[in-house]
Formats: sequence, C-alpha cells, structure tokens
Amino acid sequence: MITDPEVQWLAALAEGLKGEYQTKEDLSWSRSPFGWIRGQPSRRKGAIGERLVAGWCAARGINVLRSPDAEADRIFEGFRTDDQVLHPLGKPVL
Repeated sequence: MITDPEVQWLAALAEGLKGEYQTKEDLSWSRSPFGWIRGQPSRRKGAIGERLVAGWCAARGINVLRSPDAEADRIFEGFRTDDQVLHPLGKPVL
C-alpha cells in the first residue's frame, strides 16, 4: 500500500493515463498467468522461458541438458535444439 501522498498522486495519474496507452494486446494478457513475463527485459524473458521449458520437461521425465558447444542451446533427449525455435537441428547426440 502506498502511503506517501506524492506517490499516491503519481499512481493515480498513471492509472488515468494507462487507458490512453494500453493496447488490446496488453489487456488480453492481463489475466494470463504468463502476462507478467511480457514486461520483463528481453534477456530475462529468455531465462524465464528456459526455466519454464526445463521445468515442464523435467515434470514429464524428459532429459534436458545444456549443449557443450555453440551449435545448439539445449539437448532434449539427445536432440540438439535452439531455444529460439525449439526444433531439432540435426541428428541425435550419441
């Protein structure tokens, strides 16, 4: 709870301005459990995404490892992948 009157005034002003700047896309994400991620810096979004995917995979028994080289970002069950698109890049790692 904001107790400083100056900060309360600024918060009220910001709330009034929000409607002028908020897009339909912003509103569509407002109730999503993932909406908070949109406001994060780009690099942090990537780290959050990596942790979400790794947690989802771990819960399903899917083995995920960091790639030992720059040719892929992760190795999912032996398949080299790029975090940006999460698709197999080639042959399984033996």
